[in-house]
Amino acid sequence: MTTKVIVTTPENLMDIIREVLQEQGAASSLSPEAHELEVLKRKKLLTPKEVQKLYGLNAATLANKRGAGKGPAYIQEVEDGPVYYEQAAIQRYLDACRKKTYED
Repeated sequence: MTTKVIVTTPENLMDIIREVLQEQGAASSLSPEAHELEVLKRKKLLTPKEVQKLYGLNAATLANKRGAGKGPAYIQEVEDGPVYYEQAAIQRYLDACRKKTYED
């Protein structure tokens, strides 16, 4: 098995993964939506729209929470620049939102 190192943009990553899966004969077993979710699961940093797709947290709600100084921790290199969330930060936020029930 050969290891390949690929440098790409997030936008092109889906196409590369589809090509690799087709080479392996697995592409027909997953829908495009399932492919996209698999790609998102492997990314360390997610955009708000990607967080919405993967975790179901509305991107507009995330923006509102950022403005109020609440919600999950995020990364923004420059003011008014793009916002990214680490998957670990999203998971910590969701864990903190968990409510105990009689089953816990």
